[in-house]
Amino acid sequence: MAKKNKGREKCSLFEEMLMWTSYRYCIGRHTYVTSLAGEMAQHYYDRLTDDRMEFTANDIRREILDKLQWLPFGFRIHRVYDSDPLNPIDALLTFVQKENINTLEEFCGYANLE
Repeated sequence: MAKKNKGREKCSLFEEMLMWTSYRYCIGRHTYVTSLAGEMAQHYYDRLTDDRMEFTANDIRREILDKLQWLPFGFRIHRVYDSDPLNPIDALLTFVQKENINTLEEFCGYANLE
């Protein structure tokens, strides 16, 4: 027999998806629903504190930096202080623009970028 939601607010589809992706990760399934990332940003953007938005942005940027280290050459950003800006995509694109790199072959010609 199905339970009825008497007096309880029903979960939205977004909330249900957030729940099942979270518990599947917790039980070791490591299921990610990357298509929800945009919806999460739309759902939470106006509800987060400035500190939480900054933390989230830095968390994402650190993960991007980690992935960029697997480029055909070494890509590293050395920050003196944690308060120094961390924007790995901007750093990479600024490098490409300053060096006037137009092809993948030119890009792969560099051994390290720090």
